[in-house]
Formats: sequence, structure tokens, C-alpha cells
Amino acid sequence: MIDYESAGGATSHGGGRASSALDAPDQIVGRVSELDAIHRFLERVSHGPGFLIIEGEAGIGKSTLWAAGVDAAERLDYRVVSARPAEIETHLSFAAVADLIAPVVDEILPVLPAPQRRALEVALLLSEPEEAVSEDRPVAAALLGALGWLSNQGPVILAIDDVQWLDASSAAVLEFALRRVRDERIGALLSVRPGGGMSLWPSLQDPLRKRAPTRLKIRPLQISAIHAILRNELGVAFARPVLSRIHEASGGNPFFALELGHALERRETQVEPGDPLPVPAELRTLVTDRIAVLPAETREALLVASALSRPTLALLREAIGSDAESSLAPAFEAKVAKRDEDKISFAHPLLSHAAYSQASLQQRRELHRRLAALVTDPEERARHLAIAIEGPDEEIALALEKGAQSAYSRGATHAAAELCERARRLTPSENVEEVRRRGKTEAEYRILAADSAGARDVLEEVIALEPSGPDRADLLRRLADAYVYGVDWRSCADLYRLALEETGADDVLQAKCEVGLAIASQLLEAPVQEVQAHARAASDLAERAGDRGVLAIGLGIQAFSELLLGRGRPWALIEQARAIQPESDGGPPIVRPDFWLAHMHALVDEFEPALAGYEEGCRQALHRGDEVSQGWFLARMSQLAFLAGAWEDALDYVEAGEDILIQAGQPANMAFLLASRALVESHFGRVESARRSAEEALALSERTNAVLVRKIAAWALGHLALSLRDPAAAHAHLGTIVAETRAAGIREPGEMRFFADDIEALVALGQLDEAASTLSVYEECAVAANRLSALAAAAGSRGMIAQASGDLQAALEAFRDSALRYQTVPIPFERARTLLALGSASLRARQKRAARESLQEAHAAFEQLGAKVWAARTQDELTRIGGRKPSDGSLTQRERRVAELVAEGYTNQEVATALSITVRTVEGHLSRIYPKLGVRSRTGLVRLLAGEAKAGPHR
Repeated sequence: MIDYESAGGATSHGGGRASSALDAPDQIVGRVSELDAIHRFLERVSHGPGFLIIEGEAGIGKSTLWAAGVDAAERLDYRVVSARPAEIETHLSFAAVADLIAPVVDEILPVLPAPQRRALEVALLLSEPEEAVSEDRPVAAALLGALGWLSNQGPVILAIDDVQWLDASSAAVLEFALRRVRDERIGALLSVRPGGGMSLWPSLQDPLRKRAPTRLKIRPLQISAIHAILRNELGVAFARPVLSRIHEASGGNPFFALELGHALERRETQVEPGDPLPVPAELRTLVTDRIAVLPAETREALLVASALSRPTLALLREAIGSDAESSLAPAFEAKVAKRDEDKISFAHPLLSHAAYSQASLQQRRELHRRLAALVTDPEERARHLAIAIEGPDEEIALALEKGAQSAYSRGATHAAAELCERARRLTPSENVEEVRRRGKTEAEYRILAADSAGARDVLEEVIALEPSGPDRADLLRRLADAYVYGVDWRSCADLYRLALEETGADDVLQAKCEVGLAIASQLLEAPVQEVQAHARAASDLAERAGDRGVLAIGLGIQAFSELLLGRGRPWALIEQARAIQPESDGGPPIVRPDFWLAHMHALVDEFEPALAGYEEGCRQALHRGDEVSQGWFLARMSQLAFLAGAWEDALDYVEAGEDILIQAGQPANMAFLLASRALVESHFGRVESARRSAEEALALSERTNAVLVRKIAAWALGHLALSLRDPAAAHAHLGTIVAETRAAGIREPGEMRFFADDIEALVALGQLDEAASTLSVYEECAVAANRLSALAAAAGSRGMIAQASGDLQAALEAFRDSALRYQTVPIPFERARTLLALGSASLRARQKRAARESLQEAHAAFEQLGAKVWAARTQDELTRIGGRKPSDGSLTQRERRVAELVAEGYTNQEVATALSITVRTVEGHLSRIYPKLGVRSRTGLVRLLAGEAKAGPHR
């Protein structure tokens, strides 16, 4: 048997799609590779027999995947006969066979030989037996005959969920029938718990068959997939620390995670660090029953093991003072726990929870006192002491603090924050200085763990205890840091200003406040010169104090500001900043000089180094556990992919970022991602979703003062209105951000890309003087920067104004100039728009051949991008010329390459790797390729392309 073991797969909202047939339900999250395995199984059955066994523990999601396979088979027009036996049915004869055959019995009985027909009628209780039946073989032969007859009409899937609950008679019949399947197009899709349904395995492993069955072992889901399930099913996004505990307690089992999530949602008070999670009664019964039947000495040993983070036989011997191995033997036999040399582990985290919950609070405290004296790891010792104590205790608070430091040194920032919080709360109230100091440290850990809400709460508590002066200024600065992490950018700037008033003569603290104020001001779209002034002040102070980290960030912001002010490319300054930035303690990746350099590359249309910089920043953020920087980098990567024409990739980046930031509780940064999504969707022409994303982004940006986000969302809404021929609405959105950009002193064309949209809206409104004024500013910036993309956009805008003014010849010249410049610019959508304008103008000049060529090229480009509204507008212009309409079934260049690789036998993952795109993008391409080519599956695609290869070159 082939084992296909999945690690839970990459998170994909809705689980991804293995094919157009395997259109996964929304509740299937994090199972891309499993769905792909089911797809391959269904493809195999179209040629001959195939067997897939989906194996996993209760609640892990195997039945959901089984149901998705059944649904996919039905979409492919396969005949499906299915059964879902239950435990209570195991004593009933032929219960599963009846479920399988009942829907097709009227078709089957007339075509079966008389003995088989009679046996099947008796088995299904359709007639009385004439005599006692001594064996199952006639019924088995009837089932095999029925499956064979059905397979002559098309592929057949025999689908059984929870095979371990098959009644004995049905199991025997199926074992007989499946062993005799040879070349028929019959597939068995089975789900089973580990160790169940063993009687069927020999029949599936018949050596006479060409293909071995596949066993798909369902692994626990990753934390991001558990987050998506909880959000989809409960509508709740738990904070990352709580989510981590749910994931740990559930063992990645979605059913258990949902039960825990329900219990937490119903609970009126929050779960404190160290407290057990609330387990629903029905789930508690499921696991505690397995503990309750064990001997008393075994339960005691399991209690000790459950209280240890790394239980070993040696520790258990010390703790219980008896033969730990003998005490645990019944637990090993019952598969409640398992042993790997000296290490002990539970079969599932909830079993550990059940073993722990059996003891009273006093018993647990006494146990933890004993264990604290036995363990050597400082973090674990601290945890034991914290649970054992009943009130404030400085000695234990100190031990917890050391445990937090140990956790932090290993990169476990969530654990460090939790331990530090317990240390702070166990600090005697008279030790005010220790409370403040531990509060500061806890806040740092929470910021690093992307728990900005928790950081704000603790800092506000500590600030209330702090008198005015540099120490309070430092706390205010830290609170501002927490706000800048996507919470409220205006409040962040205000807090930095308050902190500056109390810094005294502390140059380092002043430098940190100034650089924070520079970042906040940039996010608020303050005048660039104001941003630059704060960055320069930070750099001067940091240089005087010898703080290389702040100095590097300050110089990076200065360089970026120089670019925004239209003063050329300040590469020397940014390289100076990069040269001095420390390897560590140089600030989050999102504010280090490398990020500013990457963003500068993006603004000047150097997309490859920009992407490389963003990707490296994302890797650094992942390594640091800095989820906020990850989300920000993904938003920037999305905007870069959008400009480059990789719109599906752009949405993938947004989705990945949303999964991160929803957990982290970063509303302003979530607004940034939503605005980025809206921008892409508006160009796709997805009207409702684009408008919804933009409006959500605007609402969040209003609440969090995220001015930068408002600009992107307004651009999305403006472009959407423009594409729908509503220039008044377009200008209402775009005119505002054009004015704000000018007021901020921005003269970098890469930050002014929406100017061309506003000019087009103004031309459509007949406001040619205002259009010319806006163009004058934009073109002046384009010429000063000598930016090819901006010069091309300006030429196109000039052509629109000329055409509206009645100077058709000048318009044609401007459009040609724009199209020529765009030939070497990596922004395909804008080039296609220019070609559309050129084609339309050529048509008005009665240059039909030139018009057709430009419009057909524009149409092909829009089709390849997926810009359906603009493609339709182009088609309207082509219709006015007459002639052949572009083929709706033609593939884009990328779709053709995907189709070829799939036809060569590549999996979706292999195609994604080969083309440097995501699996989700591959699936999206396939969902469009199949209907375009008139096929329904991979098999049809292979046959079609094979036929094309024989007939001649690809079209």
C-alpha cells in the first residue's frame, strides 16, 4: 500500500481546489494536498480501478474530505454508491450493503442472474428467504455484478465513510467483491479510523492489480488553518495567545478545536495564563471515560505525566516513588499514552487534559510543588511554582521572570509574555518598581508576539503608576510603539509627542521618540518635509548617543523622504544606512533600511529587486516571529504583483496576510490588506467584492486614522467607478487623494500612479482645464524623475485631453508615444489601456487596420490579466470595426503553460514551483482552462492537448 502522509497542507481559504470538479466547500481549510490526492484518485478511476483510504482520528476531518470526494465524483458524472455506517449498526446484517445498493436496486435487479438477484433481494429484505442462507457469497457476487454493470456505463465510486463501523456481513461481501475488481472503472473511497476496517485491507492489496491502493493519513492542522476554521464557523478571531492554546489542546484536530472555541465563546470571563481551557461536557466525557477505567496507580502516574511538559520515566519515578513503568503499562495497553525509550507522551493532548482535570485544585498545587523541586529547566520550574502558589510572592515572581527570559531566548515570545504577566501579578504590591519593570518587559514580549492589545493594556496599567519624567516618557514611547503596530496611527503620533515632552536630556530616548514620530507621520501622510525633519532629528540624536539601530532607521527614512520629494534617487544615503544597521536590535524588519530600499525600488519600477527585498524582509519577520512585519510585507508584495500583472498572486499575498493579522488584532494593517485586495479586485472588474473590500478598508482606516490606507481604498473605488463609466464618482474619490498627495509635497511619480485615472475622469466630465492642471503637475514630476512609466502615463493623459479638445492628430501622436514607452515598462495593464485609447482614436480617424491591431492587442492583454470590464469595453470597440471576434476559448500565455505542464503529468504543486506561482493560482488557472477548452478534468485536458500535438503546433 502507498502511504500518502500529509502535514496538514498550506492554509488556503476554502481549502483550495484540486480541479474544477473538486470545488472544495468553505469548511475545508488547510487541506490542499489531501484534496489533490483525492483528485488524482478520481482521475485514476477514469482509466481503471483505484482505491483510496482516508485515515485519521475522530474529528480530524476525514469525513469532510470523504464527502468532498463524493461531491467531486458526482460533479464528474461518475456513478456514486455510498454508505455511512454508524457504530450502533455493527450488529445489523447487510446494513451497509443495503445503503450502497438501495438507490440503484431497480436498475440492477433486472440485469443480474437469477441466483444473484434472489440472494440480493433476500439480503435487502425485499423478499422472504425460501431456505436458510449459509454464506454471503451469492450476495457478494451480486454486488460485484452490480458494480460491473454500472461501470460499463461510466466510472463508479463505491464510497464508505467510517469503515470501522461496517457490519460483519457487509464487510465480508465487500472484501469478496473488491478483491475481484480487475480492469473495471471502479473506485473505492473509504474513510477509517487508525486500525479500523482491517478485514478489507487484503482485498485492496491484491497483487494481481497494477496499482496499489493509496492510504491518505490525515495529519493535524496547522495553527493558521485552525484559526480559519474558528473564524469561519464561530465568527470569532481569538487573540494569538489563546489561539495557540486552543491549537495545542486540540492537537490540531478541527472538531476538538471548534468544541473548545465554543466553550471559550460561551465563557463570560477570560482564561488566565496557566488556567486549563474550558472543555465542554460532551467532549470531556469522550476523553475522561478512557482515563476513568484505568487502575488508580495508573491514573496517578498519568496525572504526574500530564503536569510535566516533558515527562520521562525517570521524572515519574522520582515524583511517585514507585515503579512508573509498571504503573503506566495499562495506559500503554489502552493507547492512552505511549513510550519512546524514556520519554512518555499522551496519545492526544485532550487525554492529558483529562488526566490533569481529575485532580482537585489542592492536589494539583501540591503536585506542582513537588515537581518544581525535581525539574531543572527554569521555564518549567517557574510554571510549577506559579501554579503551586496561592498569593503574591517575590521569590516565585523572580523565578517566573527568569523562566520568561529563558522562553524569550528560545524565541517563544508568547510563552515569555505569559510567564512575565504571571510574574508581574505575583509581585507584592509594595514592590512598585518591580511591578513597573516587569510590566515594561511583558509589554516588549507582547509586542514581539504581535499581541499589541495585550501590550497596550499592561502599559496603560504601568503608566498609571509612573511619575512624570524620563521613565514615564519611555513607557509612553513603548505604548506608542504598541499603537503604531496597526492599531491607531494618530494616537501613536500623539503619544510620541507626549513622550518627547518628558524625555529630559536622554538622547537615546529622544531619538527613539523622534524616529517613531517620523514613521507615524509617514503613515499619516503628513507633509514629507515634516517626516524628514523628524527622521533627521532622530539620526542626529542617535549618532550623538551611539545608537546605530535608530541611526540606521533614521537615515533610511531620510533617504525615502528624499525620493518622495522628487530629489532623485538617494542610493548613497540608503546604502550608508544599510552599512551601519546592526544585525540585531535594529528594529522590526518593516522599518529597517533594507525595507526602505525595497520600497524605493518598487516606486521606481525596479520590480525584481523590490520583490527580493520584500521576500527577504518577510523571511526575517518569520524568523523573528514578527507577524505585523509579515503582514505589511505581504501587502507590499501584493501591490507589486498587481502592478506587474500577476493579479491572482496579488490576492494570494493578501489572503496570507489577512490570516496573520486577524489573529494578531491589527485593524489598521488589516485595512491596508483590504485596500490592497480592493485595488486588485477593482481591476479584475469584481464589482461587489471590490466595493465591499474598499468600504471595509475605509471604515477601518477611519477608526484607526490610517490615512495611507484611505488613499489606496479611494484609488480602488475611483478606478472601479471609472471602469463602470461613472466619471463623477471616480473623480469624487480620486480628486481628494490627488489633492492630499500634492498637499503632502509628494513629487515621486511612483506614489502618484492614480493621477492618470483622475485625469481620465476629468476629461470624461468635460473639465479639461482641471485635467490639464493635474497633468501639468504629474508630467513635471515625471520629467524631473525621468521615469518611463510616468512619462508613458502622462503621454496617454495628454492624448485624452487632445482628443476631447478635438485635436485627433495630436491625440494619436500622444497615444503612440505612450504605447511606445510602455513597451519596456513592466506594467501590462496600463499599456493595454493605452492600446485601447489608441485603437479607439484610430477608429475615429478611420484608420481601421491600425485600430483593429491596437484593439486586438489590448483585448488579448486584458483577457490575459483577467480585466473583464476592460476586455468588454475593448470588444465593444472591435465590434464597431466588424470582422472576426477574438476566440473566447483561447488561452492566455500563462494558462497555456499551466495546461501543458498538467498534461505532462505535473501535480498542482509541481506546476506552481515550476512557474514560481502559488498552488491557489494554478487552481484558479485550471478553473478557467477547463471551460475554455470544453473539458471537465485533467484526463480531458491530456487527451485534448495530445490531439493538438498530433495535429500541429499549439494555437
